[in-house]
Amino acid sequence: MGIFLGTGGASIISHAPGVRDNEKAEKVLGNLFTLNLIIGVFLTVFCLHYLDPILRIFGATAGVLCFPGLCFSGYTGFSKKVSIL
Repeated sequence: MGIFLGTGGASIISHAPGVRDNEKAEKVLGNLFTLNLIIGVFLTVFCLHYLDPILRIFGATAGVLCFPGLCFSGYTGFSKKVSIL
């Protein structure tokens, strides 16, 4: 999702200063940042909430379900800290 937003947004943002429309570039950048943040929070909450069913779809057994939960929880916490920086 980030690639689609980044590619489309980059082309609009790079085109706007060429036609002397800096206000449009700033508006698009703000919209992209907000949309990326909303999608990121939604996907994080969705994946944390449905972690066990997602792992079962990919073939995880009952004996190993506790390990990906710890790993994924740590990853999402780390990714939130990195995205804020």
